[in-house]
Amino acid sequence: MQKNDLSDCSFHATDINRRLCAREVPMKILVLGMPRTGTCSLMRALKYLGYYDAYHGYDAIFKNPRDCEMWYAALCAKYDGIGKVFGREEFDKLLGHCQAVFALPALCLAEDLVNAYPDAKVILTYRDVDEWHQSVKQTIVPLVTGRYQYLCQFMDNILLMRTRWIRPTFRKSWQILFKGNFDANARYSFEEHYKAMQSLVPSSRLLLYHVEEGWTPLCRFLGVPIPQVPMPRGNERKALREKFRRLMRHMFWEYLVKAAKLVTYTFLAFTLWNSLC
Repeated sequence: MQKNDLSDCSFHATDINRRLCAREVPMKILVLGMPRTGTCSLMRALKYLGYYDAYHGYDAIFKNPRDCEMWYAALCAKYDGIGKVFGREEFDKLLGHCQAVFALPALCLAEDLVNAYPDAKVILTYRDVDEWHQSVKQTIVPLVTGRYQYLCQFMDNILLMRTRWIRPTFRKSWQILFKGNFDANARYSFEEHYKAMQSLVPSSRLLLYHVEEGWTPLCRFLGVPIPQVPMPRGNERKALREKFRRLMRHMFWEYLVKAAKLVTYTFLAFTLWNSLC
């Protein structure tokens, strides 16, 4: 297992409409720790232990961007009162192919997921709050607040790209999680989230887990044998930045291709119209 491998989050975008899907495998694990607390490492560990699929928030960015349509609808229903609040039926469609779910946007629907899957075990990944704060500022904050975001959203909308719901979904998740102001509310939101989860979930169902603890507490909690290999690591800062740079290059290429097709079709339609007039 290579330290900086992000192959679990490779960009192989599909266009699956999850509203037409159903539960295929049982939901077994809800990982409801804050982002940048080892969720990507844990995702790889659970896959190694045989939990498939382990759905990270990155799946909604890199693998099936159309998932964000449903995630955004779920957030609007819960926090804005628009549409039906998601329950077991809706989550089974969105996450029916998964045995575990991690990170944003699921984190903003933590209570609903805990109630929807009463037999699933809950893992709260955590780390020192100051280390966490610094890590988020150096990795996620630039992605959320980058100047190019507005240009990309504009292009997504006018070209009807399959990625057009990604930014609204994660921007809304970010605003919900940190009440619109990361700098002012991050540490408070971090602490309140862990208090709320520990209050909500019975101790028999809950593991408070630091990835540096390795396999032993994780495997004992899950009731599986302890692997004789090192605990996987994922989502190193440099690798994460490179992953998103590659994604941006891929998206700009898709913009060019789709714009070229639009111009070509428009020209052909205009030519045909003139020939008929």
